[in-house]
Amino acid sequence: MHETGHSFEKLLIAEFPEIYQNLLESRYLIGNAEQTREKMFALDFLHGKESRLDYYLSSFKEFIAENYLMYVANGEVFRRFISSIDGDEKAGWQKVYSNFSKGFNCFEYK
Repeated sequence: MHETGHSFEKLLIAEFPEIYQNLLESRYLIGNAEQTREKMFALDFLHGKESRLDYYLSSFKEFIAENYLMYVANGEVFRRFISSIDGDEKAGWQKVYSNFSKGFNCFEYK
């Protein structure tokens, strides 16, 4: 599913550049990874949550691919995570989620 997120990124760049730009802006709202690590969302797959965080914080391409995975695989958990934080980070994550929703024609996964 993560790899499909890379294809989704290419689709956004080609067909929905405004969504791609919004995602890029939202990443900056979330903040510096080292300062806000507890306000980052990652699922505990394969090598654990921390390795997933390291991976997707390494580049924006990975950020999109991992959030694609989280949006599709665990939408409800993703929404609960967003409701559990506050401040600029919450606004950033709400923007991430909202833009993924737009990319899926407002379809939400459970």
